[in-house]
Amino acid sequence: MTNSPATDFAVINGNLVTLDHKDSTAEAAAVKNGKFIRIGSTEEIREFIGQDTQVIDLKGKTVTPGFVESHCHPSMAGLNLCFEVDVKQAASIDDIVNLLQQRAEKLPKGNWVKGFGYNDQRLKEKRHPTRWDLDKATASHPIFLSRTDGHLAVANSAALNLAEISKDTADPDGGLLDRDSQSGEPTGVLREQAQTIVKALIPSYTIADFKEGILAACHQLASWGITSFHDAAVGREAMTAYQELLAENKLPLRVGMMIPGIPLLEFPGYLDELKTLGIQAGFGNERLRIYGTKFMCDGSMSGWTAALYEPYANEPGELGITVVPKDELAAGIVEAHKAGLRPVTHAIGDRAIDIVLDAVEFALKERPDQDHRMSIEHCSLPTSQAIDRIKRLGVLPSSSVGFIYELGPAHLLGLGSERIKGYFPHKTYLEKGIISVGNSDWSVTSGNIAQQIYGVVTRKCYSGEVVGAEQAIPVKEALRLYTVNGAYASFEENIKGSIEPGKLADMVVLDRDILSIPAEEIKDIQVEMTIVGGKIIYHRG
Repeated sequence: MTNSPATDFAVINGNLVTLDHKDSTAEAAAVKNGKFIRIGSTEEIREFIGQDTQVIDLKGKTVTPGFVESHCHPSMAGLNLCFEVDVKQAASIDDIVNLLQQRAEKLPKGNWVKGFGYNDQRLKEKRHPTRWDLDKATASHPIFLSRTDGHLAVANSAALNLAEISKDTADPDGGLLDRDSQSGEPTGVLREQAQTIVKALIPSYTIADFKEGILAACHQLASWGITSFHDAAVGREAMTAYQELLAENKLPLRVGMMIPGIPLLEFPGYLDELKTLGIQAGFGNERLRIYGTKFMCDGSMSGWTAALYEPYANEPGELGITVVPKDELAAGIVEAHKAGLRPVTHAIGDRAIDIVLDAVEFALKERPDQDHRMSIEHCSLPTSQAIDRIKRLGVLPSSSVGFIYELGPAHLLGLGSERIKGYFPHKTYLEKGIISVGNSDWSVTSGNIAQQIYGVVTRKCYSGEVVGAEQAIPVKEALRLYTVNGAYASFEENIKGSIEPGKLADMVVLDRDILSIPAEEIKDIQVEMTIVGGKIIYHRG
């Protein structure tokens, strides 16, 4: 030990992929007061180690900057984990029925049974469950079962009766009630805004429930190496829960909150309240801040509700749904931008993306801003003309490339072999100098960053099918989607996203070198350790 200041924390003998502006590598890093103070060789860093320094000998392991998950739903996913029936692994409708029945048998008669995560394309029957399927689980409990994307749900007969849904019930604005082709009776399948008719009857979760769920979600996210995330739909209860966890010094990860601007599924919309209070995007601190104001244009590609110009290949005549009237959406985006509330808008299909770009262009005419970073969330299928507009307008594609691995087969089925060539066009983004970010939309798909990087690098999905091979990108560029670019998305590139002196000491230790292993191994990478501000918050085993 020399006269150098003693550090709180240090890592040595590693392979540090810094992703700094020189793309340098290093062996070690020293941390004090939650920030990197020196990056270099192990010998250089030993100069900063004192008797109270916590030292991690990496023994050659690879370290990257902490991962930034730019669009996920931890405040909702945590409730799923703690209080609902997980049917993601169900292989058939009978499996789903059995899981729901097991839960119903443990609940008093009349209590709601909630389930989540089924994917009809991974079920033996290749279809959605119906009310009549779910009735086999229980006739004495209402059931609400969400599809993996959250844009579609199924209710049993008990739930439909409580909601007074019959064959005479009209489809709500922005939603559809599936109906039996012979009888006209609702099948129980609720698309987009139709879900809210039933959801309005389900008892609300408490603030304590939200806190428990958020902590469970944070633990899961940390196991994937995620040190920062952007919660893509934060309502009043979740906002209160996050603030209470922060005040109690219990919030382990860094959180950016997207606040619904206008009514969005079960959320009432808070644009007027935010404007009245004068709150702007960025309000908060490095642990909890407002990221932007959330809007929604269309639905889900694998649920055939994303808004397209040409019909789905497997659903002749189906063009998807715009869940909010075009003029109402545009007005909200313009007002949010004028108020400094940074609109971030869900748009998946090519038609929806153009609707949002029209609104963004109008907003920028109302209030010019060279560095607005308004985003299109998911941004799955932009046309070549839309990509040029994204570049010209400075829009950020917040790209849900996690869909490639888990939902790729369904998207290939819906789009066909030609349109899939423009699916998540990350190679084109790189060629045009467009900054984009990556995400999973967890719990729509797994938040496992290694799996997501595998998808965008190999363009392979779980079935082995290749979707849009033309748009594959190198591993390091994929890594940037979840580090430096993720930090850029939240205007935080100066404080995180790379391993550099002065930045927050957020790191991930991997069990193998992501930059040198065969691409097929990327999806199998395990996170050994997740570090936030120089503190270990996850250690495998």
